[in-house]
Amino acid sequence: ARDVLSRRQPPSLPAQVLTEEEQQAKDDLIDAVGQDTQVRLVSAQCIRLDLSVPGEARVYHVGGNSPICMANPLSLLRFEIDFAPAIGHLIGSFPNFISAKSLPMPAFEHVPEDCDENRLVLVTTLMEAGVLEEKPQ
Repeated sequence: ARDVLSRRQPPSLPAQVLTEEEQQAKDDLIDAVGQDTQVRLVSAQCIRLDLSVPGEARVYHVGGNSPICMANPLSLLRFEIDFAPAIGHLIGSFPNFISAKSLPMPAFEHVPEDCDENRLVLVTTLMEAGVLEEKPQ
């Protein structure tokens, strides 16, 4: 799966160099993510969840891929294994938008504050990687 993913083109988002103001606006959007934020993957095949390492949920993604085949190394995000149900839910929900608060975090349900914080960590990390988008208003 990793080999196939490394050959994929990055998401078809407009390639652009952001000005300082545009980058700040993007950062502000990510900072504004909340439990009611509606998100989805940018494409059905943009990430792969790998559970082969004990205690770790690895997400291989195309967000950092180059338009030139295999010009960049495959991008990897590492999460605690407790994030796997939420990542799987995002994968299975495409093409529908879902709210951040609907992401399942069974390992953290006994501490609601941790559950909410970890949902936002996951959403913002995937947005920063370029594989998760927010529903337009």
